[in-house]
Amino acid sequence: MREQEAKPILERMKKWLDEQVLVALPKSSFGKGVNYCLNNWIYLTNYLLDGDLRADNNLAEQEMKRIACGRKNWYFLGSDEGGRTAEVLLSITSTCKRHGVNPTEYLYDVLQILTKNPDSDLDPLLPNNWKKNREKSEIDGCHITPEMAIA
Repeated sequence: MREQEAKPILERMKKWLDEQVLVALPKSSFGKGVNYCLNNWIYLTNYLLDGDLRADNNLAEQEMKRIACGRKNWYFLGSDEGGRTAEVLLSITSTCKRHGVNPTEYLYDVLQILTKNPDSDLDPLLPNNWKKNREKSEIDGCHITPEMAIA
């Protein structure tokens, strides 16, 4: 659908932008907008190549809003190291939120796993993989095995 519907619109837009860059004053707001769009054209049109790519950056904007809203609350994190720790935790909780994972459950479980086995493979512990593995283990736990029936 993107090839059929969006590509012709973007091609017309590119043609219009190419015409406008010749007449727009480079220092004007309009000229800056035209140049910005042309300079980022490849990134704008990348979503035509892969159906999994979004046409907007709304998710990134939503995550930045969380940080902007809490900015004044985080003025005094105690140290630069505290700021880096907060950065990591915000990244983890944002990823959990995006994948529909409860951050408290996730962190509790992952910290338990890493405490028992610090050399664990980290890929299965990423929020999206953790969720899949947890759903699979919950389904597996519902089946009565012969060993369970005897006990």
